[in-house]
Amino acid sequence: AGEKERARAEIEIDLSRLQGIRAAALATRDRLMVEEEDDAGAPQISGEKAGGGDRAGLDETERRLLSCLLHGRAYGRLVQSPGLGLPVLVDSINDKLFDVFGDTVITGDGARPELVADYIETLKEMFQE
Repeated sequence: AGEKERARAEIEIDLSRLQGIRAAALATRDRLMVEEEDDAGAPQISGEKAGGGDRAGLDETERRLLSCLLHGRAYGRLVQSPGLGLPVLVDSINDKLFDVFGDTVITGDGARPELVADYIETLKEMFQE
């Protein structure tokens, strides 16, 4: 048991490499994702949860918040409903879109969410109004 404990203690994680790993994963994702035409002829992102129908499983309030962030509109009224807090909505959107992007799409301290710049165009395509 002593050798195993020493072996575990010697494991080091090089956090400086995470950005490179993330970039490689995004490049791989981009190569694997292709555009397809839906029945109306509009392009949609292919992927397990991406695209038209369920819009990645977001509910109406989550889609409205994402739309506000995409288009720079005020979203204060969305989070005034009982039980709906901005951090809760942001976490829910990030959870649902993680399967599509493999990453968080909204960052911020919970009081001032911001979209990750790398994903804005793809989000606009996914959530066309």
